[in-house]
Amino acid sequence: KNTKNNPTRSAAFYTVQVGAYKTKAYAQSLLSKLVKKGYNAFVTRTNKKIYRVQVDKFNNKEDAFKLAQLIQKKEKLKNFVTRSTPGKNQE
Repeated sequence: KNTKNNPTRSAAFYTVQVGAYKTKAYAQSLLSKLVKKGYNAFVTRTNKKIYRVQVDKFNNKEDAFKLAQLIQKKEKLKNFVTRSTPGKNQE
């Protein structure tokens, strides 16, 4: 059995989380600002209805950390790198 093409494992990615809000409007506001600046930003929602603003998707952690440092430097936004899976509560 070929487990190399297991979609659940290979589908995981790293992303940079720049915000988490209880209100969707706040998340959308930050999302709009980031998209206007050219970032590949998106919003996900947790089971506890927290709206997370995340930027880009990477196959490896190192590339995600590079973007995290750039966002911290250019946008002055505190952030962290997190691992996620596609379609996971995407808004």
